[in-house]
Parts: sequence; C-alpha cells; structure tokens
Amino acid sequence: MPTLKYKGRTLVYFTASKKHMTFYPSSWAIDELRDRLAGYKTTEHGIQFTLENPLPDDLIEAFVRTHVRDIDADRH
Repeated sequence: MPTLKYKGRTLVYFTASKKHMTFYPSSWAIDELRDRLAGYKTTEHGIQFTLENPLPDDLIEAFVRTHVRDIDADRH
C-alpha cells in the first residue's frame, strides 16, 4: 500500500481494487469531516471512491491537514 508518513507516523495511505479505491486518512479525520462525505462509502478508517466519483482535491487536503494537526498534537 502506498503510504505517506509525517514525523515517522503514517499520515495517509491508499489502496486500489477492481471496483473502487480506498483512501485512509485517520479515523479522527473521518469523524471530524464526516459531513463532507455524503455520496461516499466509509468505514471506520477508510473512504471508498471511484473514478466516476473521485474525492475532490480540497477534501483530500482537508483530511491531510486534519491528521497533521492531530500528529502535531501527539494524538494516538
């Protein structure tokens, strides 16, 4: 799984399958930004999307910034 790290901790990662891709920011970020996820299937840790219904760039950025903030606050 391609993974981006920040300060030695996993920041985000993603997977791809035949029918969808899944973006994994953090469960905290998903909880915080859940109101922006209408139209996407979610799990506790991931957000599924397709090429026909991709995640918008600004939403991906919001997830990354939210998790960076949590890592900076040393949240575990």
